[in-house]
Amino acid sequence: QLKKSPDSPLNASFKPASKFSENTTNDEGSAIITKAVYPDSKPIRFWINTVNGTVINLDDIIGEDASSLIINPRNNREIFGLKGGQLVRADIDSRQNIKIGPANVTSLVINKGFIYTLENLTPATNGQFLVRYDLNGGGRYVLAQYPPLSKSPWSIKVSKLNGSDYIALGDPSNGALYVIKNDGQKILSSSLGENIRLYLFNSTGRFLSYYQADTFKTIDLEYVERFSKVNEKVTNLTWFTDYQVIVSKAD
Repeated sequence: QLKKSPDSPLNASFKPASKFSENTTNDEGSAIITKAVYPDSKPIRFWINTVNGTVINLDDIIGEDASSLIINPRNNREIFGLKGGQLVRADIDSRQNIKIGPANVTSLVINKGFIYTLENLTPATNGQFLVRYDLNGGGRYVLAQYPPLSKSPWSIKVSKLNGSDYIALGDPSNGALYVIKNDGQKILSSSLGENIRLYLFNSTGRFLSYYQADTFKTIDLEYVERFSKVNEKVTNLTWFTDYQVIVSKAD
C-alpha cells in the first residue's frame, strides 16, 4: 500500500533535503528514522510519525554521534542506539536519553521481545559476550561467549519461531557464522563454519539462508533439515515470499 510520507523537513536555512538515506522503520510503518542530506549544510537525522506527520530532529535528542539507531518495536516513540560503545535509549516525548549497561557494546539488534548486544570483555582479547536485555533496558542476561573482535564489528540478525528466538552472528573477518536458539529455558549454540556471507532469515523465521563459498544453503529451523545448491558469483540474497528467494549475480 502506497502512502505519502510527510513533506521534506527543512534545515536552519529553510532548505528542503536533496535526498534521504539510512532509512529505518518500525514493523507497523508508523515511524521512520531518516537521514536528510541538504545541499548547503550537514545532514540531519529525523524521527517521523507517518500517522500524523510529526517531524522531530533526532540528533538533538540522541546526539549526532549515535549509531545503529533502532525504533523500539513496542513503542515507536523510543529509539535505541550506540554512543561510544554505550547502549542508550532516547525518548521522543521527554527529549532525554538514558545509558544502559556497560560501555563496551559493538553490535545491536532488537526484536519484539528483547534487545541483543555483543559486548567486549576486558581485555577485549578475552572475547565477546552475547547479551540479552529487556526492552526497558533491564534484565541483563549473558547468553554465550564468542571469539574476540578482530576488525569490523560482528553483524547480528534475530528471528522468532514457535516461541524461540534465533540469533545469527556473523564474523566479517573470516565469514564465520554462529546460530543461537533460545527458548527461554535453555540455550543451544552451533557454528556453521567459515567463508559464509549474505545470511538472512525469511519473514516467518523458519528458514535461514546463506552462501558458503559458492553454494547456496538453507536450514529449515522448524524441522532441522538442510538444503544446498551450487550457485556461483551471487552478490545479493533477498527473501521474496515465505518460500521463494531472489538471488542477484555479478553478470
